[in-house]
Amino acid sequence: MFQVRELCPGESDHAALALLELRPHFASRADLVAQVDAQRASGYRVVASFENGAADAAAAAGFWIRESLAWGRFLYVDDLVTRQALRGRGHADAVMAWMVEEMRGQAALSCTSTRASGPSARMRTASTFATACGSAPTTSPASCREQAFRRRARSPRAQAGAASRAVMRRKCSKRSSISSRVRRLTRSVPNSCTLNEAITEP
Repeated sequence: MFQVRELCPGESDHAALALLELRPHFASRADLVAQVDAQRASGYRVVASFENGAADAAAAAGFWIRESLAWGRFLYVDDLVTRQALRGRGHADAVMAWMVEEMRGQAALSCTSTRASGPSARMRTASTFATACGSAPTTSPASCREQAFRRRARSPRAQAGAASRAVMRRKCSKRSSISSRVRRLTRSVPNSCTLNEAITEP
């Protein structure tokens, strides 16, 4: 069994060993802890999973609960990692489940509001969250981009641009065909030297 809990200010060091495996560009454990504590002022939070009696977390996640015009209130998972030696024991799933429950406790927050950074993180978050909520997220950044692209494609300006490009392609194709015919004709006509020699021969 293991324990999952949020780390309060002053406890960030307990997650440092795990987070350093995910963010190795920090020069030291102290540098990472200082950055985590600095981000707390902007709403950054850390939750961790511990093996029984262990001081260092087996898994940790850094997350934010924010609001935006596009998404309303949402949970953004910024960092999610399990230490290499302790993987496969369910720590990351337990941490993710904790964040799901925390999110459920936030007013006006729905199952479609989980975000994560990075393609693999988004895939893992969506899968775990769908299992916990009993339904898959209905909206994703990719689907939003696709809808926006379709709207732009249907606009009069986009249609005019497409028509113009089609005309240019036809013109280029016609020019290419004419150039090919000219090259074939040029190869079939004798050059000037050969022609002069033919004329001067008795």
